[in-house]
Amino acid sequence: MASDQRGMALVSVVLMLAAMLLLAMTLTEKVIQSSRTLGHERLRQVSYWGANSAIEWARAELTRHYLAEAGWDALLTAQADHPEQALWHQELNGVQVEIFLRDNLDGDDDPLTDNDLKVLVLARTGQGSPPEVLIECLCGFDSILTADSRQSVGGDLTRILDNPLATWSLNQ
Repeated sequence: MASDQRGMALVSVVLMLAAMLLLAMTLTEKVIQSSRTLGHERLRQVSYWGANSAIEWARAELTRHYLAEAGWDALLTAQADHPEQALWHQELNGVQVEIFLRDNLDGDDDPLTDNDLKVLVLARTGQGSPPEVLIECLCGFDSILTADSRQSVGGDLTRILDNPLATWSLNQ
């Protein structure tokens, strides 16, 4: 009878160890999965802020180009949708970003001519390891500078500099 009890104790200990091992494996898998999720979220956040930085960089570049070239028609392409080739490639915050530019729907049906001082800027982070992020904003001069006053602005750079290029989110 004593040997039967020792056998039961051994079986009980082995079953308890197996249950504890299964629990430890399950918890380890959950920790690994959580770490992967947090790492992916961190990469997504880095990509998102890289794309936002690209929009801000493009705003400054568009203002500079407008002042130097008296407009940004030379930057626009004939495609109604975003062009296949990026206008600018930047590395911002350690993220490769492509920046595309196109004219908004301003009523003239001409994607090569901007007549309302507003253009659409799309920033796309690289596909692959960091998740791809697309951010598109409507960028342009505020209502003080209108298409009608564009000709009269001419050399009056202070009027442009007093009203820097603004962005409007397309989500709102």
